Amino acid sequence: MILVTGATGFLGSHLVCQLLLQHKKVKALKRTGSAMAEFQFVSSLYFLTAEQLANLIWAEADLLNVGDLELAFTG
Repeated sequence: MILVTGATGFLGSHLVCQLLLQHKKVKALKRTGSAMAEFQFVSSLYFLTAEQLANLIWAEADLLNVGDLELAFTG
């Protein structure tokens, strides 16, 4: 599994989608309350159905919180 930080931003969204197209399992970090509009727009350019995002797991974590990161890095 590949962990991606910044997955809700422009570049991170494209990176996640490219990895999913390669059939990689992706865990994407997002902050609590992060706006998902950018990711939703970018992923709609790559994928037609929600099933195509099946290898994506979202994890809420703050990069400044070591406990959050330890949980996110699990797996």
